[in-house]
Amino acid sequence: MRPVRVLAIPAGHAYARHLLPVQGSADAGAPAVVHLPDPQVPREFRPQAGQWWPHQGLEPSWLREHAAEFDLVHLHFGFEHLTVERARGFVDTLGDLGKPLVLTVHDLSNPHLRDQSAHQALLDVLVPAADELFTLTPTAARAIRGRWDRAATVLAHPHVLPLDSFRDRPSRLPGAPVRVGVHLGAVRASTAGVDLLQPLLRAVRRLSTATRPMRLCVDLRPGAGDDRLADWLAEHAGEVVVHELAWEDDDALARRLETLDIAVLPYRWGTHSGWAEACRDAGVHVVAPDHGAYADQCPTAVYHLADEAVTETSLQAALSACLDAPPIDRKALRDKRIRERERLAIEHARRYAALVDPRVDVVIPWFCDQRALTRLLDALEQQTFAAQRMTVFIGDDGSPQPPVVGERPFEVVVRHQSRDGFRAAAARNRAAAAGTAPVVLFLDADMAPTSTYVQLMYAAVRETRGLVVGRRLHARLPDRPWVAPDGDDPPAGAELLDHPAWLEEGYAATDDLRDADERSYRFVISAVAGIDRAVFEQIGGFEESFRAYGGEDWELAHRAWIAGADLLHVRDAVAWHEGAEQGRRPEGSLDRTARKNAEMRAIAPLIPDPHLRHGALVWEHAHVAVLLDHAGDDSALIACAASLFASTDVALIVPAGTPLPPELAADPRVRTSYRRGRTPWEIHLSRPCILTCSVPAIIAAGAKSYRHRDLEAHVVDVRAAHRHTPRRTVEGLPPWVAARSLRHTPDLEAEWGWRR
Repeated sequence: MRPVRVLAIPAGHAYARHLLPVQGSADAGAPAVVHLPDPQVPREFRPQAGQWWPHQGLEPSWLREHAAEFDLVHLHFGFEHLTVERARGFVDTLGDLGKPLVLTVHDLSNPHLRDQSAHQALLDVLVPAADELFTLTPTAARAIRGRWDRAATVLAHPHVLPLDSFRDRPSRLPGAPVRVGVHLGAVRASTAGVDLLQPLLRAVRRLSTATRPMRLCVDLRPGAGDDRLADWLAEHAGEVVVHELAWEDDDALARRLETLDIAVLPYRWGTHSGWAEACRDAGVHVVAPDHGAYADQCPTAVYHLADEAVTETSLQAALSACLDAPPIDRKALRDKRIRERERLAIEHARRYAALVDPRVDVVIPWFCDQRALTRLLDALEQQTFAAQRMTVFIGDDGSPQPPVVGERPFEVVVRHQSRDGFRAAAARNRAAAAGTAPVVLFLDADMAPTSTYVQLMYAAVRETRGLVVGRRLHARLPDRPWVAPDGDDPPAGAELLDHPAWLEEGYAATDDLRDADERSYRFVISAVAGIDRAVFEQIGGFEESFRAYGGEDWELAHRAWIAGADLLHVRDAVAWHEGAEQGRRPEGSLDRTARKNAEMRAIAPLIPDPHLRHGALVWEHAHVAVLLDHAGDDSALIACAASLFASTDVALIVPAGTPLPPELAADPRVRTSYRRGRTPWEIHLSRPCILTCSVPAIIAAGAKSYRHRDLEAHVVDVRAAHRHTPRRTVEGLPPWVAARSLRHTPDLEAEWGWRR
């Protein structure tokens, strides 16, 4: 495949440039990507170096003239000059040309504008129209989902400064001041001037000492700002260093930032900050406002911009945190930034390729049944989905003879594994790992899909970016060449069999899984499933410990649900199963009981569902994990554990290396490690405490955060956290904590009810 040609708007910005791989480090498995250079500005309008200019790629006439030169448009920023009508023209033109639109939502509120109504109106056009949405932080993703009901992929901001500028910071000379910088620049509409500088200067004065002096430094473009700012700077010229800005290249910017120790972001509103990322790249501690999504960008501290007294107090606390923080290790940061950039490049490349070159991998677990496999491959030949965009991967579960695939219009790849019981889950993983398509469909070898099956399943996975399941119908299929029927019409010559009523009832009760809940994993069957590859890889694929039929699809669906994936039943994506459902096949009652017991014993340890298993037993993966930041003394830990274990299916996770008292050392519910991915609820406690109600009652009240000087507690719905759903924060102790257990070491004799 040739490189994906991306019209990035704008391509010359550091953010867009750093979405491409570091030179020489492109991942061999990721599609290649090239950015078109920004169009030349007409000579008579040529701006000064570094000055923004409206991108011609936003104009329908330019798009039509240059349509053959690009495959998709990735819009970042620089569209605030558009009217709503022109934005619609831009979107409509891309639709007419068949060019996908990718949008990264950088600014939910525009820092250049006081009145946000025009910006919001533009987002109301662009966000719903985008074929792919990215944003930089979970906070922004939550806002996007809440306003437009669109899921945005969160990919963190790449580095801003060149990687070769990540060098050791110059050592501060003895007695040299700690330099606190504020970048006012051109003083945008969102920039706080004197309202920030006055309380900041007071905080600097309070923290400055003879042995550790501090100095406030302000960057400002010539002529920027109002008279009030100019007068204030003149009045405090002896205490505030003012640097007049001119255009500078990346190296000069890096050198200037290295002269600072702390950078305070002066934003009254906004969403994200590239300046914060540049400062962090330079080894500068960042103090960010507590609004917008700035707190998600790893600042050293945050402050609250309010009235002068509140602002001063919060700035003093934030500056103190920076002074106490260790220096930023720029070598480690550089290595981290390189890894981040590689991930960003791969993820963008995969999403781009999925838009311009839709591809699907069909994975078939198989053992010995050549007749069924031939019928399935014949059915795949009759798909409306283009054969050249489909690759079939056969996971051979140890068959004595390899499968015969014949000549096919699509590529067929066989991955063989040794026979060690029924290992369909492992066979699926092995086959799926050989592919790269963004959509993975699983079809059991005894299935025969109708002609639109792959097309419908592909579209559903692309829409949901989650886990989808087709409609499995049952029949005794004729022993003749397969001819795909229409819709859910039975195949010619087939003997219809009953379909599982429990599945149909489950789909009806959940609006085809659109209203799925934590128990809807039971309605996902891997015989006719599809999943977004990124989700499949994120959750680790199928659980390979299964050695018999049944359960691996429920277990996969449960983990996908916990990870935040949407579920969907694609009713029109029909595939026919050879023979009756497993539960309807003839077998003795004792045999059936033994088989179902084996299935239950295989899945119960892996799916923390209180309705699936008995809570009185101890399970490896608990329904609720309680995680302690600090274990406290033995008595506090024992009292905490006793109150927790009054409830069932709970695990207590203590910090690694914690010496456990004898009462807890042999208890399998107390652990020093925790494997995330299956447990649906977490309770985070900053220290041990005694609970006054049951754990089920705590989680029934929903996800919340509690902040108190004696205890910080977070009740986390893990799925909601993956979906960036905000938790309500309560100032105070949780109502389910015994306050006495925080004031002093618990008296175990009193706590456990002994009376004289």
